[in-house]
Amino acid sequence: MILNTCGSNPEPLCHSECNASDDDGADGDGLGQAGEQLRGTDPGSSNSDGDGLDDDTEVFDAGTSPTNPDGDGDGTSDGDEFANGTNPNIPENDPLGCDAAGLATCNGMCANLNTDFFHCGGCDSVCADDQTCDGGTCV
Repeated sequence: MILNTCGSNPEPLCHSECNASDDDGADGDGLGQAGEQLRGTDPGSSNSDGDGLDDDTEVFDAGTSPTNPDGDGDGTSDGDEFANGTNPNIPENDPLGCDAAGLATCNGMCANLNTDFFHCGGCDSVCADDQTCDGGTCV
């Protein structure tokens, strides 16, 4: 029998308490078998929800759910938001999905600063009529 000695909100203060003496199991995600059962994660997978973040990273670093790939419901996975430096718990950070696509948000639209004629190298940098944008530089 596995007992939850950490209460209803074990993260992050109870990490060692919940997992220290517990076998980490086959997936090696650092949650331990008791931690896996407590959170409803897959003990056979280090990334239970398939969002690109290991379960322990979601629980102890990102503050996201290891069983929901898009915690804020904005269409961008928690893993992509964490990698891009946006907050995976607040949908307002990337409402258009620009960051997840590797683009910048310029004037309420997504723009590729490397190739966009109207946003070449920066949101307000427009190339001259006889130029193109190549690698973020008007040429």
